[in-house]
Amino acid sequence: MVFAGVTSIKAAYAELQLAQHPYNNNAIQAANEVVVEQLKILSELKHKFLKKELDVSPQVTLMLTEIQEQQSLMRTYEIRIKKLESDIERKVVDIALHHKQLKDCTFLNKSMEKKLNQSGLLSMFDNIKITTLNPSDFVQVLHFTMKSVRSFVRLMMKEMEIARWDVDAAAKSIEPSTILAKQSHRCFVLESFVCKTM
Repeated sequence: MVFAGVTSIKAAYAELQLAQHPYNNNAIQAANEVVVEQLKILSELKHKFLKKELDVSPQVTLMLTEIQEQQSLMRTYEIRIKKLESDIERKVVDIALHHKQLKDCTFLNKSMEKKLNQSGLLSMFDNIKITTLNPSDFVQVLHFTMKSVRSFVRLMMKEMEIARWDVDAAAKSIEPSTILAKQSHRCFVLESFVCKTM
């Protein structure tokens, strides 16, 4: 009977937790009443046991308490299933949101790529064929690459300054022995680092 009562309290407590997310006042009060009722039953059982006033048939009591315990366990499992279903629904919504974000990002990337191609920055390489490459093609690619690296480094330094990073310390950590004639020359250290990394 004690185990059956404790199992009923566990089931009611699980219902109490489930009713808090999302908040359901009626379900919380009902679960709270069950907890209080089961605690009272356990308290009465304790007093009867101490006073040796338990007047029940062992076989009937065992059957009834086993039924009560199984019902409480079933209720607990039902609550867990509801919670898992709720978690699955939330995750499905999250997945749908991430799919939409991915779709939006893909669309944005494609539109930016299209604009970039229309601007002619990458279209200069459309007619280059590997079989007919010559030194002037290499020089053209090199100039474009250096222009891109410089543009990237300028943007990176700007972001570093906005974030209040110490750009001088960053340059020193890349090339500690380098002495710069001007402070503006630190961009060359960063350009060198980007090129080496590439």
